[in-house]
Amino acid sequence: MLTEVTFRNRGEQTAIDSVHMTPAYLERTLSEFKRQKGYLPKMIAGHINPPYKEEIRVEVKHLAEADMMMSLP
Repeated sequence: MLTEVTFRNRGEQTAIDSVHMTPAYLERTLSEFKRQKGYLPKMIAGHINPPYKEEIRVEVKHLAEADMMMSLP
């Protein structure tokens, strides 16, 4: 599954307003996916806002169960 994580968690309202994701929103989405499907898909996360890439990397690190690869600029 290919997704985007454009904003850090501290920017959640900006992400919502601009129809983008944060690590926390991705986590909620993956939890619902797992509840419905019974597994977590392999993930590629891209479209990461460069000024926040290190903070986003830390925030998604705990989602490793999702087998996620981040594509950074």
